[in-house]
Amino acid sequence: MASTEKLDEYIRLTSSGLSPEQARKALRVSDALFNSWLKDAKVRPRLEAALRMVAPPEVRDDEPSMSDAAKLVTSIGFYEFLTSKDFCDLEISPAVRAIVLASEARANEIQDDPMCVRLFGCDAAGLPRVKPRVVVVRSGGQCGKTSRLGAPKAVHAAVTVPLPNVRPGQWARSLIGAPTEDLAFAAIDYCRGIIFNSSVLRSMLTDELPEDADEEDVGQRGRIGLKRPDGKLVEIRVKAANSGGMGARSRSLVNALFDEFCFFRGSDSKVNDAEFYRAAVQRVVPDGQVWLPSTPWIEGMGKLEELVAKYHGNHRGALVALATTRLMFPGWDPDRIIESQMREEDPDNAAREIDNVPLTASESAFYSPAVIVAAEQRIIAPTAKMIMRGAGGDFAFVRNSSTLAIAEAYDDGTFAVTDLDEYKPRQGKALRPSIVCAKHARRLFNVETFAVMCDGHYRESVREHFGKRRAFCPVCRMLVEAPRQGEWRCEIAREDVDDLGEGCGHVWMPSDARTIGLVAGPESTHASDPFKRLRHAMNEGCVKLPAIARLSQQLKAVQGKPKEGPGQDYAIRQPEQRNSGPGATSAHGDLVSAVVLALWRVGLGRESPVKRKASFGKMAERRT
Repeated sequence: MASTEKLDEYIRLTSSGLSPEQARKALRVSDALFNSWLKDAKVRPRLEAALRMVAPPEVRDDEPSMSDAAKLVTSIGFYEFLTSKDFCDLEISPAVRAIVLASEARANEIQDDPMCVRLFGCDAAGLPRVKPRVVVVRSGGQCGKTSRLGAPKAVHAAVTVPLPNVRPGQWARSLIGAPTEDLAFAAIDYCRGIIFNSSVLRSMLTDELPEDADEEDVGQRGRIGLKRPDGKLVEIRVKAANSGGMGARSRSLVNALFDEFCFFRGSDSKVNDAEFYRAAVQRVVPDGQVWLPSTPWIEGMGKLEELVAKYHGNHRGALVALATTRLMFPGWDPDRIIESQMREEDPDNAAREIDNVPLTASESAFYSPAVIVAAEQRIIAPTAKMIMRGAGGDFAFVRNSSTLAIAEAYDDGTFAVTDLDEYKPRQGKALRPSIVCAKHARRLFNVETFAVMCDGHYRESVREHFGKRRAFCPVCRMLVEAPRQGEWRCEIAREDVDDLGEGCGHVWMPSDARTIGLVAGPESTHASDPFKRLRHAMNEGCVKLPAIARLSQQLKAVQGKPKEGPGQDYAIRQPEQRNSGPGATSAHGDLVSAVVLALWRVGLGRESPVKRKASFGKMAERRT
């Protein structure tokens, strides 16, 4: 800010009631600059006139007096705080405006019953007439829950909530909690920006700012200290969302912001959201509030979902607002490019993140029986060109089956599982890895596929047997393993001749001997991603599956249930099923696992169907 502009702002602030010291602190006016103003004959009369307008404060230890401007700061409403140029200076959507007004029991100012019904499940007449102590905002992601509601409220409460019982020298607290440190520090960084860009709020900082300061210099990393015009000390503070709600069990709270509250609980973090909520509600002073903004997670699970079920539509114990991303922030993704991609790649997540639809809580069938039948009956277009072939395997030799699946990708973005190979152990008789791998190898060599994607089970044993060099006999087309030395002979001189077939005895030296390599399983954020991609592709009509009863039975048995906790996904369970026949053992979704890996290997998990079709088309053009 230039010296002349800073002088004009200083005079405006002192004329409006801030003390000269507060105005200098807010604008970071150095002693040298202030003395230069006093020495300037043109400036000095204006400066002295402004200073004469400031009444000397009445100094009292127990209750410092407040100027008219300071009284305005401590009594300003949340809506005015958000929109005033002296504070947040934000443009807010009609939905955010309605939530803000309803949170202060100003429903008579909303005058938009359709909006009220969409947000609150009732018209304006059904909203609270007394300021609610708890405000729940469950909405889609990227809609401003934190930047336009949570963080501004944390600052607003810090400077406005009455604190008659907080003694001089004691600190009250505006608490910020979140399931992860990144989320919590992101929220307090929004508070930093609000304070830094408001000269009125900057003047309340307890830590002196350097003249060349920026937003990062406001407060410490997890704390911002403020001295209000009434002399009360309040800190905006990040506390850990730890078990037992200990982070909320200290000091008087003017406000508690629990960002992404749906994700406070979970087996990994061991945070009890109910304990955290109860601890905060008890410690929030009169006129203070608990704010619970969050994207949805699991239907009916957790404290926030309990409040939604209990109070949405009646608001007797909490103000509850439910909104989509676009209702809260109409300007999000104006070209709908992000939305289209999200809905193509993961419809369930798009419904949660955009439409505010939580995941179903029950463990249920992951693949629809009707969709399975449709995939079995699907016909790949005769004009489609195969551009990629790959294999996936689920190898087991003692209790579960050893399975191999071969899949193909086509230039029109579709896929087909073209071959399944399964060997089942008998009760008390394990499969022999050398024989099983030799049989699987024959399938792979027949389609010229020399790599298999598999998980870690029996990896080293399978690697040893797949790593043997093999070649087809040019006479009888039997797949023959390389001898230790010398010429190759098409015969099997072992007791398991019947398992692999009997050679013709031809002797030759092949030039096309190959081995089969192993490829590690999908490198994905969630273990459920390959299963989810298969489900989405089946729903989109992009996959052809073989009509094999055991595969259909195993697909119908796959169950999916949302996990708890931040960043979690589905837990996929494949119940064990008995193999048929005397002495049979169990099967554990072995065919499904092989199919999922084979399809992932040929590109099912790479992109959305639209992009995949385009990229596959380019690959086909390069091949021709």
